[in-house]
Amino acid sequence: MPLSWLEIGACFCPCLVGGPKTIIGAGWMKREYEGYDLTGDGKGVPPGWKRADQLIETVKILKGMFSDPEFVYESKYWKLQEAYNYPLPVQQPMPIIVGGSKPYAEMIHNSDIIAVYKRNAKLLQRSFPDIGEMLEHTAASTDMGNISHAMPAIHPSIGINSLMAINHQPEFAKHCISEAADKAIYDGALALAWTAIDLATDSSLRNRLMNS
Repeated sequence: MPLSWLEIGACFCPCLVGGPKTIIGAGWMKREYEGYDLTGDGKGVPPGWKRADQLIETVKILKGMFSDPEFVYESKYWKLQEAYNYPLPVQQPMPIIVGGSKPYAEMIHNSDIIAVYKRNAKLLQRSFPDIGEMLEHTAASTDMGNISHAMPAIHPSIGINSLMAINHQPEFAKHCISEAADKAIYDGALALAWTAIDLATDSSLRNRLMNS
């Protein structure tokens, strides 16, 4: 579906569903990709990194068209010239829900625990690359989101040198039985154990966390 059509439909949907809702995702079902020929070349589902890139651009386009009746946008994947959309949504800004997320499910990473974990992980020669805008748009399903609203928590990720393969792909599964993956399990567990010890033995930090 062209993004401009998606946006126009989203502006009228509130009249049907009782409130403004724009819910989008990166896509994953091969049958849908092939059925709608979403790649335009009949090759099925693009790799995860490409779907993530397209999702980020989709959010930018929707935000632009929700606020500008004649929106112009050009990027790696899409080009819009004076994409006409009128009337604009009544609600401004128009909320966009990515991956069906809800406020209560958002993961809240505690900055104090992050600092301790990061220090311990670096002692094991683990690095923390700057992934820029991707960090703001990374999404996943985890019960830790709910837990983090009840108590201080973190939910770190650790690399196994698998890029450009990501979760739920056969290529990623192959990387999971590699030496790098074994080391990641060891390093992650040890860094978390050291972090738990540090939090328990630092009375000032412990009290701050217990009262937060």
